[in-house]
Amino acid sequence: MGAGQQPPPIDARRFAALMAGFDLGNPNEAEAMGKGRALRRMVAACGLRMVDVMEMPDVREALDAQMQPLRQALPDGPALQAGIARKAGGGGAEAA
Repeated sequence: MGAGQQPPPIDARRFAALMAGFDLGNPNEAEAMGKGRALRRMVAACGLRMVDVMEMPDVREALDAQMQPLRQALPDGPALQAGIARKAGGGGAEAA
């Protein structure tokens, strides 16, 4: 990719469909591996990491719609959010 060029955007729906086929629920090993390779190529073409793409709002929404994950609230969720807010604001001591 040349200087100043933007990476191609991620197709969130295609990403979610490939991820669903790559997930452990696919009994066909060869098909799952092919979808995993396609995911890797899609992400690499954009110069991103898989974990970063999965946290993009449009991709996360597509993943939720495609895979309907079961999420549970964390009992210490508010404390974790407060800690994140403190670190983002520069307040509080850093844990060693």
